[in-house]
Amino acid sequence: MRSVVCALRLSLALGLAGCSHATVETQPLYLGAALPRPAVVLVRDFVVAPGDVALDSGRIARLRRAIGGESDSQQQQAAAQSVVDALGNTLVDAIARMGLTARRISADTVVPAGDNAVLVDGNIVAINEGNRAKRVVIGFGAGASTVDVRVALTYLAAARAEQRLAGFQASGSSGAAPGMLATGGAGAAVGAASTATTVAVSGGTQAIRETQGTTVSHDADNIGDKIAAALKPIFIKQGWIAAN
Repeated sequence: MRSVVCALRLSLALGLAGCSHATVETQPLYLGAALPRPAVVLVRDFVVAPGDVALDSGRIARLRRAIGGESDSQQQQAAAQSVVDALGNTLVDAIARMGLTARRISADTVVPAGDNAVLVDGNIVAINEGNRAKRVVIGFGAGASTVDVRVALTYLAAARAEQRLAGFQASGSSGAAPGMLATGGAGAAVGAASTATTVAVSGGTQAIRETQGTTVSHDADNIGDKIAAALKPIFIKQGWIAAN
């Protein structure tokens, strides 16, 4: 049991260095005078086509889908919706914490003329669920899931044409946490322990993450946080929120 605990500690330590991550490239497009503080920041649901979703390529995942009875298109739609929900909700929460009123709206919502508002929207270029089995067993980036997003920040003034403030390209992946092989098969020593415990010990941090939900939605959460971090200095420069 001591060897199992040591293996778990090692896998956790390694996993902290390889957690899921996201990157954002910002393209400033507006260098004019500061604009009035918006009454609301609208986060419109990002557009994604089910055909841009690559489902888990692992044999077990394919077998599970076949047994489950849902078509690939249904599963692609579900994966796409999970990413849209995670990205939209994360952005709204993060912007609200900055002190601005934020609201999520559906992709087909037409923003009415009226009070000054800021619109955050875009499209999800690609969603790839990767290979969950490889992530759990091998880790270190093998079978990684990925999400790629394009984002636009637009100011919608009540008495002037819309003004594009910035554009963003964002990517997220499940990272390079270690898998089962990194622990030397420590999970086998657990013996009569439950399956969930065995997976958690033998697969390290990567396996723990895999039991917490859809990985691509976690990737979208991370992208949302990074986009919000990129929005913050723009909001500060405009004088909409305080620097602190």
